Amino acid sequence: MMRTQIYDFIQRMKGIVHLFGQVEFWKVVVLFAAVVALYIRTVDYDFVLDDKLVYSQNTYVQEGWRGIGKILTEESFAGYFRGQRNLVEGARYRPLSLVTFALEYEITGGAASWAHLINVWLYVLVVWMLYVWLRMLGWGVVAPWWRDVAYLASWLFALHPVHVEAVANVKGRDEILALLFGLGMLISVVRYYKSRRYGWLGGATLCFVLAVLSKEHAVVLAVLAPLMLWTFFGWPFRRVLRLFAYFMLWVGVYIGWRIRVIGYFLQGPLEFQSLINNPFLEMDTTEKWATIAYVLLKYLQLLVFPHPLTHDYYPYHIRIHSWDEVLPVVSVVVYGLLLYWMWRGVWRRRWYGFFIAFYLLALLPVSNIFFTVGTFMNERFLFMPSVGFVAVLAKGLEGLERRYRYWGLGLFLVIALAYAFRTSTRIPAWKDEFHLNTAGIKVSRNSARLNLFVGVSYFKKALDESDRSERRALFLRAKKHFIRATDIYPEYYDAWRMRAGVAAELYKIDGHLGELLDEFDVVVQRYPRIPFVEEFIRYLLKREDAASMEDFLLRLGYNTLYRRMGNVADAYRYLAYGEGVARRPRYFRALLEVLDRYLREAQRGNTLRREELEQLLRKREEYREKAVTLN
Repeated sequence: MMRTQIYDFIQRMKGIVHLFGQVEFWKVVVLFAAVVALYIRTVDYDFVLDDKLVYSQNTYVQEGWRGIGKILTEESFAGYFRGQRNLVEGARYRPLSLVTFALEYEITGGAASWAHLINVWLYVLVVWMLYVWLRMLGWGVVAPWWRDVAYLASWLFALHPVHVEAVANVKGRDEILALLFGLGMLISVVRYYKSRRYGWLGGATLCFVLAVLSKEHAVVLAVLAPLMLWTFFGWPFRRVLRLFAYFMLWVGVYIGWRIRVIGYFLQGPLEFQSLINNPFLEMDTTEKWATIAYVLLKYLQLLVFPHPLTHDYYPYHIRIHSWDEVLPVVSVVVYGLLLYWMWRGVWRRRWYGFFIAFYLLALLPVSNIFFTVGTFMNERFLFMPSVGFVAVLAKGLEGLERRYRYWGLGLFLVIALAYAFRTSTRIPAWKDEFHLNTAGIKVSRNSARLNLFVGVSYFKKALDESDRSERRALFLRAKKHFIRATDIYPEYYDAWRMRAGVAAELYKIDGHLGELLDEFDVVVQRYPRIPFVEEFIRYLLKREDAASMEDFLLRLGYNTLYRRMGNVADAYRYLAYGEGVARRPRYFRALLEVLDRYLREAQRGNTLRREELEQLLRKREEYREKAVTLN
């Protein structure tokens, strides 16, 4: 009885596996088992990085199915920011992954474990559909398995370490869904070619729309699908052109809807420009293009030799490059050759031309060539382009095996085991924010953003630490990273704010007022209007020695902000904090001088209301009186 039930279950599973095409059941089972064995540990992991933007702190997602309407009709981060904020070029409109999150939240209550589990199973589906699609292109054989190019490519894809970010990070679902539906589109187009049934064309259209709604770069499938029929099935050019025009019509529909939702296509008004949302901000044109060339070469390196890996490629982990260096020039040569081989291969209907085109076209939207994506690069950006790479690599290994028996198999096993080992060692970094940041800083030491994030991780850990000495040690480690972040990017507001915060926490432990005030002096010179600093100064005025605070505010407000920096408004504000504790006439003479200058500038610019002007005039008389009577 039990044996019959097991047999029936296997037969049902075979039916599911064969849904889109005939594949060898046990091959697929072994492949699936390997993927699950690698990634199943992520079920115990937490939300990290941008997960809060799209899931854990996104109000639309947390409304469950009731938030889906807002998700479909607003910018993707609007649910986090409580409205659209134009922080990166082109904004973001990727509603499909957020819709799945909203449905998940409705059913599971937003548990991270379920989100991770669904990512793993979606990745399994991507691997399966990649195998089915490649077999449909004629790249599958029954035996032996090491000559089955589709199977080899699927293994290489499944094990590749650069995919860890897309799978282990919940936010990476947009990448997974884009490729999942993209492969569904390509499979449906092949079915349409073989059957001439418009139902398959409708299925391809639906998959294409869903892929684009998952992530914008899936629009390249409008080119890749007709190109596939040209290369592998010998379609005449006029029919290829008609299919391309058909899918481009849907691209136009998508762009029109996107403009309706966001208000523009690419060049929208940014709220502010910083190195964190525009990594090329401090570069001239030649440096920008040299750096882009270097990054494109780096992408190839990570596909071929995926080490070291990090989640942070912000400035200046990737440093500024110039054309008098070797690597940007090498990159231009390498990509020039790839373009030549792509053109030659496509023209001659060769498989390598198509898969080079797959890599190049899928990488193009995230390359920073046409618009800035907000960072130099990311490993998750290779999720779709890597299909072209693993296909070429698998075909090369199969060719080597045919020419030199077992050499191709041996090399495949070496590569697969190396990929599996690196993936296995990379996955634990995504356990939580602390593990991710501390693992990343070992590689991205020169990233201002990651130094800030690592500092925040140590800062939070210190707040939860009960042992006084360990708490102090953690705050000191946080301070080191905050200082490093401001050294790399001197305009980094959040890092300066955290420098002030950690200085205050160390003061609470040690009581060293001088060290705290020295740090506040440095912070205020860069950003005079950090609310926390001003609040803490008011707190210190109530509990610390009045003379010490008077000296500090006189030095900061008069000597630094007023005399050296010419910042009259902020100089007066800081000096005014101390008017209640100051006891020396020179303090009030300084206040009087700064206030007189402030009044002259304000009256010249007509920036004060009548009530404010009258209040400041009364203050001036008070300062003049104290400057005399305290003598």
